[in-house]
Amino acid sequence: MLRNYLKIAIRNMTRQKTYTIINIAGLAIGLACFILIILYVRYEYNYESDHVNSDHIFRVNVIQQHPNRFFKISHSMVPLGPTLVEEIPEIIDFTRIENAGKSLITFGDKKFYENKMIFADQGLFNLFTIPVIQGKSASALTEKFSVVLTQSTAEKYFGANNPIGQILHTDDEISLTVTAIIQDFPKNTHINPDFIISFNTLRDLGGESFMNNWVTTRLITYILLPDQQKIVEVEKKINEVLTAQSSTEVKRALELEQFSRIHLYSEISTYGNIHYIYLFLAIGFLILIIASINFMNLSTARSSRRVNEVGIRKVVGANHWQLMLQFLGESILISFLALIMALLLTDNILPIFENLTGQELFLPALTDLNFYGMIVSITLVVGFLSGSYPALYLSAFPPISVLREKQDLGGTNTNLRRILVVLQFSIAIALMISTFIIDNQINFMRTKKLGFQKEQMVIIPVNGNTFHENIEPFKQTLLKNSNIRNVAGSRLLPSKIGMYNNVTWEGAGENESIALIQNKIDYDFLDTYEIEIVQGRNFSPEYSTDILDYTRENTVGAVILNEEAVRRFGWKNPTDKKVIQTYGKQRYYFNVVGVIKDFHFNTLHTKIEPLSLFLLPRSTRNLSIKIEPENIQNTVSFIQNTWNTFNPEYPFEYYFLDETFEQSYQSEKKLQTLFSYFSILSVFISCLGLFGLAAFAAERRTKEIGVRKVLGASISNIILLLTKEFSRWILIANIIAWPLAWIYLNTWLDNFAYRTDITWWIFILAGGIALLIALITVSSHAIRAAVTNPVKALRYE
Repeated sequence: MLRNYLKIAIRNMTRQKTYTIINIAGLAIGLACFILIILYVRYEYNYESDHVNSDHIFRVNVIQQHPNRFFKISHSMVPLGPTLVEEIPEIIDFTRIENAGKSLITFGDKKFYENKMIFADQGLFNLFTIPVIQGKSASALTEKFSVVLTQSTAEKYFGANNPIGQILHTDDEISLTVTAIIQDFPKNTHINPDFIISFNTLRDLGGESFMNNWVTTRLITYILLPDQQKIVEVEKKINEVLTAQSSTEVKRALELEQFSRIHLYSEISTYGNIHYIYLFLAIGFLILIIASINFMNLSTARSSRRVNEVGIRKVVGANHWQLMLQFLGESILISFLALIMALLLTDNILPIFENLTGQELFLPALTDLNFYGMIVSITLVVGFLSGSYPALYLSAFPPISVLREKQDLGGTNTNLRRILVVLQFSIAIALMISTFIIDNQINFMRTKKLGFQKEQMVIIPVNGNTFHENIEPFKQTLLKNSNIRNVAGSRLLPSKIGMYNNVTWEGAGENESIALIQNKIDYDFLDTYEIEIVQGRNFSPEYSTDILDYTRENTVGAVILNEEAVRRFGWKNPTDKKVIQTYGKQRYYFNVVGVIKDFHFNTLHTKIEPLSLFLLPRSTRNLSIKIEPENIQNTVSFIQNTWNTFNPEYPFEYYFLDETFEQSYQSEKKLQTLFSYFSILSVFISCLGLFGLAAFAAERRTKEIGVRKVLGASISNIILLLTKEFSRWILIANIIAWPLAWIYLNTWLDNFAYRTDITWWIFILAGGIALLIALITVSSHAIRAAVTNPVKALRYE
């Protein structure tokens, strides 16, 4: 019997090639999209999975509490880690990670800029799973000025030679001894340095004042807890330790954040986004639903052609369950054929998808039972659900009524098909609307005026070297080139300013303070970036007191504020008012000399915050060079040659400021691209099913069309007859999709402090495109039916 079922299934598939191809192709595309999204989600969820203790490692976050502001930061105080281990027995070990910044590393004649450098305690090897290739992990970071390298970094400097015991030199004239070589870190971890320098090195570089500083939050502290530890109790104890050590008026609290959850769930880190994971999963399921609807629609539509087979089988003794098994088996067979095609499609599309997501994705080996078990289970469910309706429907008919053709089986399941088509086009239209809105928001972010000029701005990083004494002559030489408009130095770039200090101000209430974002600049910064001064003046060499100098008494320097800071302070006339910086029990006074117009110094996700600018040219870490748009390559070559003249010991590096803005919205651009592709695929799959249904409808009404033509109906009448019902379905789909898309997109846009508007024409456009594509799809069959000779139509059986 099973052999007979298989033979009948193959015979039906080969006899109805068009519908078989549509079924398998549509379902294969849907399954391929779903598999790609599952691979992406698996990669995201597997972050930090290589670390055995990832569920028992916790980052100690600091909660800053101001009268009018509450925020969390991932950085904590330097002595926190060892103090916690000493006073809280539940904590097994700790490590601190301090970013070492960018430095020029030299070994012989090899020189490379390195920016993936950290300082870390020996506990790093106890908390994290770090395979050691050479050296001993137990003592690799115990000695001062010792360094651990990744395998690829060691090969870059030493080739095939033994790196253990070799000396590397930094541009700060520090000598580091290589004590161990470790495997390169996997890409799905946010701890992936190339250089790990012993934390004890900072004791010599920063001194005891650095090691015992309970005020400044400048590094990340991780602790290791045993299994099944009550986190709430440990948090209570670490806050008691903080209270005993606190010497600042700013209220602080500590919280523990599980290391394995940081990538997707952290409120303060920007590595991943669990909401986007849920969204992509939803898209994957929706596309799979669209493909399954096609399968079900065509199965129910074509089922009417098999009523005689069902009647004969029942007459010769087939029971209800045997008929159900036959139809479900055929459906599941088609589903697995689609799965095989989907896996082949996935394997070929995967490199393109990797470029879109920026991840290293691959199909797991066949031994990965979890992955393939899930895919096979989903395929079984799709096959079962898609074949369940025709199986239940056809197997329930009495054989006499079927054989006497008293049932019009082609029309009895029309309502179900209508509902399913409306559902799949609702999903497709909603995805299309989302694509348009997301594209509008990204274009809005790219084109919004930020309050400063970022175009044709060449950035040269100068941090970590001794070039500062030559900066001024270097700038003057550059300005001799007519293609260079201006040159400015600053600690941070205007596109990303995040450093802050706790301040109070002249006229503030008792214990009233705010966190004031700060940047250190030179005299030319505001002019170079064309930032508008709305009150007062710019920093000037004519005023020696403008330069920041903490050794002076009373006023230690001048400050320029943005408009938002002035609003927060409640000042109407801010010039010559005092801003008071608090540092523990110390107070430093700054004289306000100017106010600048608000500009966006962070992404458009956040509102413009209070900002302060200080004059400190020797703090320059970035040189900003404004160039003319003509002859850019020649100008860059001139800058390089000038750099090599003034700073021959250091390789020339540069980039354009525009690039940093592109990087700031990578997750949104990724979302935009994926939505675009998936919305196109959803419309394509929907139209693929519509194509099959239109062919079936035209075939079923062949005689009716012939009669109408004989009675005088025109070609346009026939086309209208066959397309108006499908058009009605698409219009209903719009009515369902529009409010759902509007609700979701409003929620998504709330993540941006500055956002585009949702305009009505986008909904009309998406609905119109869906309707047009559907009409084109259906019209191909309608036109063919309309131009057919009516004599052939009347003879059609």
